[in-house]
Amino acid sequence: MLDLQKLPQQKQLIQFRMAVSLDVQRILEHTLGIAPDISLTVTEVLDALQSHFKSQRNEALRSRELLCCKQADGESFSDFYVRLKNLAEEVDLCTGNAMTCTEIQLKMILLMGVRDEELIQRLISLDTGASLQDVVTCCRSFEATRHTASAIHSMASPCKSSGSKPATRQSSGSKLAAFVGGGREFAESEVPTYRGVMKRGILLQELSGIREGVDKRGYPVRDIAKDLTPMVLTQWKKSNAQFAPPVVVIDRSVTRRIDSFWKKVSEVVRDRATKAVKEFVEKNMT
Repeated sequence: MLDLQKLPQQKQLIQFRMAVSLDVQRILEHTLGIAPDISLTVTEVLDALQSHFKSQRNEALRSRELLCCKQADGESFSDFYVRLKNLAEEVDLCTGNAMTCTEIQLKMILLMGVRDEELIQRLISLDTGASLQDVVTCCRSFEATRHTASAIHSMASPCKSSGSKPATRQSSGSKLAAFVGGGREFAESEVPTYRGVMKRGILLQELSGIREGVDKRGYPVRDIAKDLTPMVLTQWKKSNAQFAPPVVVIDRSVTRRIDSFWKKVSEVVRDRATKAVKEFVEKNMT
């Protein structure tokens, strides 16, 4: 089949018929009236088949399905774009299949179909002469940046207050409540791997940071944890977070290892990482 174009037309048709299923051969002969010895080229036969398969579905319904194509909740842009392109191939967007006209319509459908409001604003701000590829690149870059930033932000340890005032019960609570999630306490042996942390979206917080502030005020550690957990769980539910609740980690060495890993992630994002660092991050994030 690789040298099909070099063969005589009749042999091209023979090779083509050998490559398609028996059902397609029957459609060619009985439905389309294309006999094995017909003088059409392989391209013309393929065009006839494409027109036949398109005619099996209502044009209005196909157009409606394309124009109503929206990015589903949780669907990545790549999956959405593939689904959109598949629908577009079944609809004649422009007379004569003009490339510029098709791109204009696909750009408009993309603009109407993506879910993220910030991404919509970026697409609107693009130059009017931006190509379809420019729009697709913008969407993919935005999604990749959002995922990376979200991961780095959610794994980063909170900055400790540099003020001279002693920590209070409320300030300690606010620090933990700022995280989206629960605050369940578990031993170091239960801490998931980097890959597990990445996949489950678990946030990490040192219990020692809260203990220092609590002890100065004389509040028992167990009491403060009991008071904070319901408050933080409420915060998590309000945010409709897709990540798991955060985990309170007692051992400082665990958070140091995680901080070190996310510094490597940051280097990769900023394109400052060595080949070894890139390979390490890729291995532990996939």
